[in-house]
Amino acid sequence: MPTELVELFQHQLAQQAMLYNLTFMSGRKQSAELVSNFFLRMQGLLPVTTVLEIGAHEGTFSRAVKKTYPEKTVRAFEANPQVYAHFLLEGEFPRLGIDYRYGAIGNRNGTTQLHIYESIDGRDEPSDSRRQSILLRVPNDTDRHHNVCVPLARLDTLCAADPEDSRYALWVDAEGAGGQVLEGAEGIMERTLAVYMELESVPKFENQPLDHDILHYLLERDFVPLLRDFQFNHQYNVVFVKKKCLPLVEHEWHRYFQYALRTSLQDSFKLEVVPRQHTPVAPPPLPRVRFGNSAEFREALGALPLLRAPRVGLDAERTVVACHEDDLDEAINFYRQQSGKLPKFFVLPGRQGGEPASRNGITRHPFTELSPGMDIQLYFSQNPLPGKTFFPLLCLELQKAGINKFHIERYCTERFFRRDVRYTFTDQDWDTALNFTNILDDAESQYTYMAICRARLEAEPGYIPLAGYTQYFHPLVHAEPGDIVCEGGCSPVCEEGLPLNSSTLDIYEAMRGKGKIFGFEPVASTYEHLKNGFASCRGIQMENLALWSRPTVLRLKGEAASAFIEESPESGDCACTSVDAFFADKAAPTLIKLDVEGAEPEVIEGARHTITRHLPKLMLSIYHARRGPDWLTLPRMLLERDFPYTYYCGQHRPWYTESIVYARKKISNQ
Repeated sequence: MPTELVELFQHQLAQQAMLYNLTFMSGRKQSAELVSNFFLRMQGLLPVTTVLEIGAHEGTFSRAVKKTYPEKTVRAFEANPQVYAHFLLEGEFPRLGIDYRYGAIGNRNGTTQLHIYESIDGRDEPSDSRRQSILLRVPNDTDRHHNVCVPLARLDTLCAADPEDSRYALWVDAEGAGGQVLEGAEGIMERTLAVYMELESVPKFENQPLDHDILHYLLERDFVPLLRDFQFNHQYNVVFVKKKCLPLVEHEWHRYFQYALRTSLQDSFKLEVVPRQHTPVAPPPLPRVRFGNSAEFREALGALPLLRAPRVGLDAERTVVACHEDDLDEAINFYRQQSGKLPKFFVLPGRQGGEPASRNGITRHPFTELSPGMDIQLYFSQNPLPGKTFFPLLCLELQKAGINKFHIERYCTERFFRRDVRYTFTDQDWDTALNFTNILDDAESQYTYMAICRARLEAEPGYIPLAGYTQYFHPLVHAEPGDIVCEGGCSPVCEEGLPLNSSTLDIYEAMRGKGKIFGFEPVASTYEHLKNGFASCRGIQMENLALWSRPTVLRLKGEAASAFIEESPESGDCACTSVDAFFADKAAPTLIKLDVEGAEPEVIEGARHTITRHLPKLMLSIYHARRGPDWLTLPRMLLERDFPYTYYCGQHRPWYTESIVYARKKISNQ
């Protein structure tokens, strides 16, 4: 195979970078998701009978294939004994019909050493991470590892008993050992129709074939590289297909490029609102479970990790500091006083950007170069209110990069409010938390809600994972064209009368001009701001009313976004209505979103008829505590009402606020 042809394909694949915003990890993640989804779709377009996933870990691709194409034979191979035991005991693979096997795949049969690294590049590495390999990493004095003996087999041997008409697709993520996997699959290569493979352009392991070597090998065997993603520097995944099968996937291939191009242009040209991508939080320590009793639940609660741990000081040799550029000078001075040696600073640029690459003799590293596995410490200026610091922004940007676990300089949080307020659970509270966890529909929601409970028990919000989707845009519960929205609490940050960072505008945009939003705002000045700000949005109707359990007049206390209503012997000054009463002579809402400063239970009570009869989508804040802890009182109400809903839970700030329960009506086959 001519070297020039290999280089040509490499350049063509690299040109796909124009379709993505690679400045941020979110763009790279999007490219990876699109490529893996394309490969999954290929399984239905090609006459593949058997899918082999090498380096399966939790078997994400195998699960997706079996759920989408249950007729396929699916085998998943995992060499790390700790990982294999964990997911085997989970019990999901037998239920799905996946053949989950223990052992490494290579170019011979027998045994081999799996190198389990405790430290990589000077940073601790979990023994069950995806970075363990049968190859030794390129030598680094700071790396530490031990070896375990694992079975080794060729794919040719493992597939020898398959029917002669078997046709294969290979998913290979073998941490540098992909070349050995292909060598051991020479006998089935003629019957292999598609390959998804992780490649490196710079060696991470000893004796590792690089991307041009793998391209050369597969091109010689009549495979054509179709597309690649942009995962990390010098590491990416490529989809190959047998040349004779190209006509079968050509239409889907073109559709992929059209979608990627449209997505990349949406910010500039506003072609259309593209569905928001969902990036899950770090895998929870437990698969989705149903707890049988309080003891099981409390034990699981105690096993949740602290994701954002406060820490005093740092080790400048191994810890890096992440901060906003507006706090950089303060951070430099702070750590200069702590130690004679400064850490590396990874800086999130402000709105203007364009800052020099160095300041005060300190090199500014791009925030986008942070990666999971780094020992990261956040620094930001002190303020009693977390939302008045760069803390939330830094956390959300790290989450977009897939980084959920890091440290926070303790000094920065010393003035935070409610740091030491612990909530004591009663027996009824424990029952509510257990029962609500059991009905949540996915492991991510269960993990989030359990972490919210532990955070309240220990007065430490760092336990709570941040959702990988935008607030009020859960992948299964969000505004759609044609919705009629009842929005209680739509007060945004206002500037010169114009609404900024408004969930109302986000929902309005997602509806694409089809449907209507009824917004309820009890504070007169805020109502006027919103009414004027939304004047050009014909589908938004603001009401200077508070939502409550019934039409009445109550006392309004507080100011602006923190205003709340309460029943009081004093004469009231705030007109209230209920959802049932307001929509009695209108089309029923299809979505109810509530952030009403602790009045959520009363508003739900005043919407019982609407909810029972019409089952609108629900988005309910559960973090207020004026009339009791809403993270318990609201779930208890939902449990008692037994509405026919499927529930989810998401957290959208790194503090106690913005905990949201999402709900949609149950699908008949659920």
